[in-house]
Amino acid sequence: MNRTLTLTIFFSLFVRIGLAQTLDVELASQPVKFVNPKIYVDNVVDNRDFTSWIGTTKVAKNRQRHLNLSGGVASAIKSHTDYILPPSPEKKPVTMHIMVLSAKEQPTSNGSEKATVTAVTSFTAQSKAGGEVEIYRTSSTVSESGRDATTLYEKLIRRAIEECLEQLNSKDVDKLTADAAAIQQLRRTKSEVKVLPDSISLDRLVNIGSSKSEEVANPESASAPMPMGKKAEPEERYYRVDEMSTVSILTGINGIGCTATYYINSLYSDNRIYIPLTVSAEYMDNITTSEASRYQEPSLYYAKIGAELFYPLNKYFWLNAGVQIPLGTEKLADLDGNDSETLLAGICLTQSIRVMSSQYEGVTFAVGAFEQILSSKIQPFNVGLRIEIGIKF
Repeated sequence: MNRTLTLTIFFSLFVRIGLAQTLDVELASQPVKFVNPKIYVDNVVDNRDFTSWIGTTKVAKNRQRHLNLSGGVASAIKSHTDYILPPSPEKKPVTMHIMVLSAKEQPTSNGSEKATVTAVTSFTAQSKAGGEVEIYRTSSTVSESGRDATTLYEKLIRRAIEECLEQLNSKDVDKLTADAAAIQQLRRTKSEVKVLPDSISLDRLVNIGSSKSEEVANPESASAPMPMGKKAEPEERYYRVDEMSTVSILTGINGIGCTATYYINSLYSDNRIYIPLTVSAEYMDNITTSEASRYQEPSLYYAKIGAELFYPLNKYFWLNAGVQIPLGTEKLADLDGNDSETLLAGICLTQSIRVMSSQYEGVTFAVGAFEQILSSKIQPFNVGLRIEIGIKF
């Protein structure tokens, strides 16, 4: 079993190091024609919940890479905004807050790849009173298909950021700032005053010393505009299965063993259902069938490829059901020393309940059952308990 543990650790480290490195994208800024540019970005703040990368993408030999912007999201976007909206005294300075910036890809029916980038931004500005207020919040989702989604992300990220800026630039920024400051002050005043009798109206409160009453709009209806025509799926960080590397212990009625598995994302997803591709290496020992007693040192090594269905019960607990196809060669020597070699194939099924971190990186743990049917001379069938532990990244 020491050899098995060494192979398992090596497999996990290989997957972690070889298949999950970061691919940095540098924004290639190009001139953008804004109609009557009235703003410039004096600062960019990265307010995302997760800031290590913005997504994953497939590169050469179908290896997965974490996608990120060179120099960090805030620095890269600030350099881009300085180029397309250079500062000037005639423009209104605003601070751009990046709330969401995500990139994902999926295969299309014609064999190409569809790349999608979603950006959610919030803009703040200094009011005349000196305080900073949120004046606008918006989002943009852009997609494009091509032979290699990786080559599309740089352009799509620029387009998403530029669309958010164009939406703000089309508004009356000074009026947005004044309205936001007035609403902030009104809410602060309302929180400080004591509860007054119903007979005293809000009209009279805001016109103290005047005999003329003016209608005061409901502050809730006059809040700063925050168009969100394209929502950014707030549950994505919960109902999401990223790349994972795990080790499983198998205890069956006809043998015990262990499995090292790598979960590759983006095979299929639909709402709450997620089906990643799985690649495994498995070792079985202590085989107790009557057939195994006819051979010297009976044990099995083979690879498996398949898929695993993930269905979330909530953001921590998941139901799993998987199917894998084992492939390998069975080499045996009988008690008289005669060697034999046969093709090893079959089907393996798993069912489990899983506890998993809702963050992009974290620990995963699953308990369930497994069933195997193999074209093996020493273990044609096995069923038992499966315990799995690993990391997601």
